Amino acid sequence: MAVAVQQPDTGRYLAQWRDRLDRGVGFDNWGQMIEACDEYDKVVSEIKSTVHKQKPPFTEDVCKFLVNVAIAATLRAKAAQDLTGKVAGVTLSEMRHLIETMKQLPDTVPPFPLPGVEEFRHLMPAPAPHMGSLAGAGAQGDQDTDNEDDQDADHATTGGSLKPRINFPGKTNITIFIQKIQLKDPSQYIEPYFTISVKDATGKDLAAPQDTPPTNRKDNDFIHFTQPIEIQLALEDLSADCAIFLEFKHFKPRKHKTSVKCFSLMELDELIHSAQAVPLEIYAKPTDFKRRKLHLLTEKKHYLWVMVHLTKN
Repeated sequence: MAVAVQQPDTGRYLAQWRDRLDRGVGFDNWGQMIEACDEYDKVVSEIKSTVHKQKPPFTEDVCKFLVNVAIAATLRAKAAQDLTGKVAGVTLSEMRHLIETMKQLPDTVPPFPLPGVEEFRHLMPAPAPHMGSLAGAGAQGDQDTDNEDDQDADHATTGGSLKPRINFPGKTNITIFIQKIQLKDPSQYIEPYFTISVKDATGKDLAAPQDTPPTNRKDNDFIHFTQPIEIQLALEDLSADCAIFLEFKHFKPRKHKTSVKCFSLMELDELIHSAQAVPLEIYAKPTDFKRRKLHLLTEKKHYLWVMVHLTKN
């Protein structure tokens, strides 16, 4: 029996890309060009992968808009790395304006706010001709159940920016396993995931932040994660005042945005609990990277459970 294909959650894609661009602009503004370009490059790669699918989850007009977003991010990355001032690119204020304009998608496709970008269309191939996008599949009637399975598998593996392990000769690798987080009514959180970052006492990034893929494993008390996170610094290279932050985020469909719900942190002395389950306190947002005013999310004994593996090379 044929069934209609469920429309993918296009708002989540858009919210994730806006979040990445906003993070990149923040790094860019503070002169952290490596981190900024890393965020810009991720957006370009993910948009390119999405709009060139045989059946992209967006309409053709939205795909064309997103191609221009990717071009703008590419131009901003080039300008951010240029020290001569000779590279024509996109300014920070233009990037902020673009992020605001993207909030109208996908319900409305506004004119692209940066007209000069059209001159650089050669930097990214145009979207493939639509063969009936998934965004319009629900209106077309029945589809084969195999297509539904393919879509679900693709949707389930989308997201995340975890990095592979780096070998540090003579030093110690840090691997963090997020097991589960206890929150009131776990079922209410859509596409939950963690952003992991390493910060010094001033809140400055010591390594590029990483996002876990979203999970849908929930029960009455916990949201479960099983993804290992490879910290991109050796234990011996961490400063005594640094901390590893784990921010719990989820998607809000009504606002078409990703939001921070709460966060936990591990300071250097807590990393010695190798191969043991460690309960971390859960703090209320906003994330206080300087660790000056930490407030528990709830008076109940709710924790984020993690394991830490230290591996000597």
